[in-house]
Amino acid sequence: MAYKSILVHLKGHARDSQTLDVACNIRRRFGAQLTAIFAPDQAATPMVATAVDSAAIAATRLRIEYDFKLQENAKLMIETAERRDGINITWRAINDDAMYSIIMHARMADLVVLTQEDPSQRLLIAPSVVANVVLNAGHPVLIVPYVGQFSSCGESVLVAWSGTRESARAVSDAVPLIKGARAVHLVSFNNATDENGGAQSDIDVGQWLSRHDLKVTCRRQTSKDVDVGNQILSLAAELESDMVVMGGYGHSRTIEFFLGGVTKTLLDTMTVPVLMSH
Repeated sequence: MAYKSILVHLKGHARDSQTLDVACNIRRRFGAQLTAIFAPDQAATPMVATAVDSAAIAATRLRIEYDFKLQENAKLMIETAERRDGINITWRAINDDAMYSIIMHARMADLVVLTQEDPSQRLLIAPSVVANVVLNAGHPVLIVPYVGQFSSCGESVLVAWSGTRESARAVSDAVPLIKGARAVHLVSFNNATDENGGAQSDIDVGQWLSRHDLKVTCRRQTSKDVDVGNQILSLAAELESDMVVMGGYGHSRTIEFFLGGVTKTLLDTMTVPVLMSH
């Protein structure tokens, strides 16, 4: 299946331009319709005119003005991309709950493109929008790091295979994007005390992907000394991968406490775009 509908989330920050470029490049490959949704980090609180709450009213007014400026920034990025590529991008401005709005729109898209959240800028008590979209969208989500430049995405791919349902879903969802890649490295991870019984499974997965005309190489890693998340990032650097594919694991209702360790590591410290499915 080719991607025919792509959704990109913009927050009006300068970093959005890199994420939008990635989404536009993928749109060009598939001739897809691109929809950009603007949703601020948090919805402005409605103002209530009371003398007691005058400070809160002033703060809310500043927040509304700030969100409006961010929306204008996002709209300018869209217009610039449209002129550059000669395309029409569907524009949606959402002033409601960002997480809910993105998830609802994501369920009607073949691929969702988001910017990684900067952990140092996010309140600990605030839910992760990206993680919740991964776990609830029902479609693949491509997360673009908040730092770095990514001129290519999907030419040299690291597939982190764990044999789980989420892993299988991610690999299947990624096939359209990685088709034509010059290299696909399928890497499976096992604890050092595990038997090597999974080796045949790795070969089978490699053969499955090769039937999609993908050039696949398989390797196994152990997680004895370094946690799997950091091993994935180290391998991505070693193999000069421009994208990682992996399953996103976690429980949506208690995501901050039970988000899978590998998933959380990648969401917090990714160095290349990561495609996740749940």
